[in-house]
Amino acid sequence: MRIFKSATQPVSTKPQHCELGRDVALVSGYAGWCEVTSADAIVGVTSLVNPDGGLASSDLMGTGFGSGCAAFGATEVGLVAVDFVALEMKGRKIAAEVKRLRSDEALHEEDVTSVELLRAEQEWRDFRVKNGSAIIIFLRDGVIQLLEVTNNVIALGKKCCLLFGYEVLKGVADATLKTIASVLSCVMGAFDVIAGAVELIRHRNETRISSSVAARLVSFISSEDQKVDLNQIASMADENDVTRQDRYIDVVSGIGSEKDTSDLKSELENVRSIYTDMVRIASSSRADIVGDKKKMNFFSYARIVYGVATMTIGILIVCGVATGVLPVVAAILGAVGLGCAVYRLIETIAEKRRSVKVENAEMSTLDSLNKDSLYEVEHQFCNDPKFRNSSKVAAAILLEHLSGGKREEKVSGVGKGKLALERIGQYCSGATARISSSADGLHMRRRTAVRFLLNLGLNRSQIRGIKDAIAKEQTGHAFVQLDGFIKGRFSVG
Repeated sequence: MRIFKSATQPVSTKPQHCELGRDVALVSGYAGWCEVTSADAIVGVTSLVNPDGGLASSDLMGTGFGSGCAAFGATEVGLVAVDFVALEMKGRKIAAEVKRLRSDEALHEEDVTSVELLRAEQEWRDFRVKNGSAIIIFLRDGVIQLLEVTNNVIALGKKCCLLFGYEVLKGVADATLKTIASVLSCVMGAFDVIAGAVELIRHRNETRISSSVAARLVSFISSEDQKVDLNQIASMADENDVTRQDRYIDVVSGIGSEKDTSDLKSELENVRSIYTDMVRIASSSRADIVGDKKKMNFFSYARIVYGVATMTIGILIVCGVATGVLPVVAAILGAVGLGCAVYRLIETIAEKRRSVKVENAEMSTLDSLNKDSLYEVEHQFCNDPKFRNSSKVAAAILLEHLSGGKREEKVSGVGKGKLALERIGQYCSGATARISSSADGLHMRRRTAVRFLLNLGLNRSQIRGIKDAIAKEQTGHAFVQLDGFIKGRFSVG
């Protein structure tokens, strides 16, 4: 198997480690902020219920909690600014790399998208998605919150001066500070609404794309024997190129018309079984993506509701409606919002741990494959549940199926016929079955692999780039791309 034997870039199956230090620190920080905000809200509620009672009359305690909230807010401003600058710098590097790779490939006459450019373009799409949300977060939690923290510090400073008998900030009107705080609260609420709406739109687009690909893949399954219809795969992949479609169908039909019908028909059914399981893995992965997006929609709707509530309270305070009650309600709402943030961070940590655990289990499964015989691996994939549900095993098989064609012939200087004979010699070591000696089996695998990828959304230029990488022994890059597209983790554009 090439993924293990590449001289320049074999695939590593070493276990990964989950780096959670920053996430744990964020959970601790937001949890502390939530506790301080909750305590401040309790002081406010108590002061409304019993204005003259012990705890309620403790302006010093309220000032202390307010100072804690301001400190946490200032810390978040700094973190958001650092993250935003780091993301922008990363985006510039990615943009420069994409520009360089496109310039390099423009010099070549062939229509080939290298795996390096494919990876860089994927990173650029991911950056644009993150950057859209990052700009909103920076404006809300960076710029606006900095103004809000400054306003709160002035208000706290005035309160402290009065408590200790100083009149330094006596001339600053309380009403002005409250009005400024309410206006800033309205603006932050508006940004929450915008952020929630942007997330919903993005989730809807991602759901639509994943659902469309899943529906297309499921349509390939024949109702007669619950296996993929190879002619249907060809008709969907080559719907705009009848000539290619007819050539592929001729290859499939030709296998059944050879004299050695028993072996060749068995070969055809073997390929159908392999791609039936690949279709099932790819469609199931996209169904999981749709489910995840629906779960995430709950938090997006919650953010919109939170933003609308914050805006409403701010507007009412500015208008002078129930000024004693609404600040307390705002504090309670703030504590609830921070509590949701803590919950989402904890969920993120749990998801990272789950992902690393699943990834390590899949790599362990991959490592246990028969590394010498493609046919044995195909047999394991189709018959052993341990291998049957692994996208990485599917990617490894797909990588083998894409090899041995024109791209490899050009790079190696060895004719396709000789390459086919070499592959047959390598792949027939399995005792379970054999690849047809006419090399039709290899030819059909390669053409079916291309059409499977076309139906996942890749174009022929991108597939040629993956084939080039395989021919040049860059199997690590090719394998990562294939695994990502099977899982639906990578988008195409």
